[in-house]
Amino acid sequence: LVPGVACAWFLMEPFTRWFLPEYLPGVAAARIALISGSLIALLGTNVFFVTIGRQKTLSAMLIAGLVIQGATSYLFFNYQPRLEAFAWGYVAGSLSSVLLVNLSIVYYAIGGKTRKETE
Repeated sequence: LVPGVACAWFLMEPFTRWFLPEYLPGVAAARIALISGSLIALLGTNVFFVTIGRQKTLSAMLIAGLVIQGATSYLFFNYQPRLEAFAWGYVAGSLSSVLLVNLSIVYYAIGGKTRKETE
């Protein structure tokens, strides 16, 4: 994952310059969005919640990440109205979703009650 993101990071500007020069102003935001894409790859663990019968918990955490993404994008854009503001909001939302999901997995793995155990 890291080598692919690093290659995309460094090759994005030359390829954009050669093939899509009118999109050069968006390269900075696209590079920031690469960070979010990397974080989203860490959400593959979310199938754990289906296994333990906690789909509603998973949905709540992902919705919280979306709310954080929207709020931070709004705040960042009001602070500095540039395209990168939305990309940083996307990073904040992705990071919060990844943290919520993976920390909750740790909680359930070390003894939190699953839905199946409470029935």
